Amino acid sequence: DVEVDLANELGMMRTWWVVGPLDNTESKHFDTAYRPENRYLESGSPIARDAGGQPKPEQGKEGSVQWQKIRSDDSLGMVDLNAPLSNEKDAAAYLYGKFTVDEDSSNPDAQVRIGCITANKVWINGKLVSSNEVYHSGTRIDQYVDDCQLLSGENTVLIKVMQNAQTEPWAQDWQFQFRLTRPDGSAIKTTWID
Repeated sequence: DVEVDLANELGMMRTWWVVGPLDNTESKHFDTAYRPENRYLESGSPIARDAGGQPKPEQGKEGSVQWQKIRSDDSLGMVDLNAPLSNEKDAAAYLYGKFTVDEDSSNPDAQVRIGCITANKVWINGKLVSSNEVYHSGTRIDQYVDDCQLLSGENTVLIKVMQNAQTEPWAQDWQFQFRLTRPDGSAIKTTWID
């Protein structure tokens, strides 16, 4: 009779900064590096901030778009992008998080594990570690597994998640779940830093 937070036990990262929608017309922009991506690779953060520390708007698919902080309450850590990005089609979004590892991180070997029904890319600490250009082929926990290196102290993750133009009911999901693990698949717990 003990209530278990399964997403927490699995180490799912559930809090994110998200920006979008950006353009993915005809699914042609998987490799397009939009300004947040370039800024992340140049400075370590995709978010430009004003003098008060607030995120500046970005150029989106059809005008200015704003960074938003979102949190998933899904029991398996699934992060839904349809709600904050208005069910946009032919679109791309970037998600960003800065975090520390909750345990001894003297062994930096780790893995990113992402479940995502649409095309996605993952960077850890500025290095591209996962790239999957697939649309609506199903999803599951730990669908894509790739090695990465974590740092002691602060780390960053940037995820690009795409959506195409398909209108069938089964193609409406625009979501992902993400966690970091040891090479044996056991969860690496993290603390999100604003």
